[in-house]
Amino acid sequence: MAGLNFRGLCIAVSLLFTPFLFMAIVALFVVPGPEDILEALKSEEMIFSLKLSLLTASISTVIVMFIAIPIGYALLRFSFPGKSVVKSILDLSMAFPELVLELALLLLFGRTLVGEAFQSLGIKVVFTKLGIVVVQIFTALPYATRIAYSTFESVSFRYELVSRSLGYASSRRLETSRSPWRRTASLLLP
Repeated sequence: MAGLNFRGLCIAVSLLFTPFLFMAIVALFVVPGPEDILEALKSEEMIFSLKLSLLTASISTVIVMFIAIPIGYALLRFSFPGKSVVKSILDLSMAFPELVLELALLLLFGRTLVGEAFQSLGIKVVFTKLGIVVVQIFTALPYATRIAYSTFESVSFRYELVSRSLGYASSRRLETSRSPWRRTASLLLP
């Protein structure tokens, strides 16, 4: 009987919440008229924003892919000091809302030793396109690493052992025996 009440409660909450979510989505298209939406899309600010978003997202996606794939592979296949710390930090950063992570990066690259070191080298991160790319990298990296890790985990280690027996070097073994490189790249790239 208690299971039935819990089931009914879960279904009732779903049926009550879903219409409000649907109405909020519909309001995006109904409240401003279609001509207002088209006019906004053609505005100079919107075009600039779209171009900037496409540029920074493309750059950060490629960088994240080249960082996340080796991290995912290392976490799966190798034992090294600090491995559990690396995994914990990656998991911890996924627990924070993006806004908190962005604020932390703003503080890090602001008036700290790190921020001042970058500025002394002539590299300005805060409120620049570089800063946007950095935030996108730090936001996406934990998720991409998890995808790479689980993709490598899904392929038998036996393939790697076979390529080792054929005399391939470590990097070549990874390239030839681990199709997740290609699979992970297809998951990470839009």
